[in-house]
Amino acid sequence: IVCYGPASEEYAHRIRAMLYLDGYGFPRKILRDAGIYPIPYPPMPAIGHEEEGSLWRKRADLVIQIRVRGEMNSDSRGAITSPPGIIIRKGD
Repeated sequence: IVCYGPASEEYAHRIRAMLYLDGYGFPRKILRDAGIYPIPYPPMPAIGHEEEGSLWRKRADLVIQIRVRGEMNSDSRGAITSPPGIIIRKGD
């Protein structure tokens, strides 16, 4: 998960904490029902800067390991051509 902007570190920490909230409607239960299990205690976000044109912007990378229920080598599944992703955007 990559967060950009002045508050990117705060957003990455918030996402990291929210992934482990359990109960009805919370991320951990939703992921568990889909057969996706985040591994507890992910590392802290890595903070850095990235050049965009002539400007530098703050970036926070959050790596979360997951276990997926099901067989990944099944012939009935197609090849993964791009990684799954979720875009989270703060409301205007």
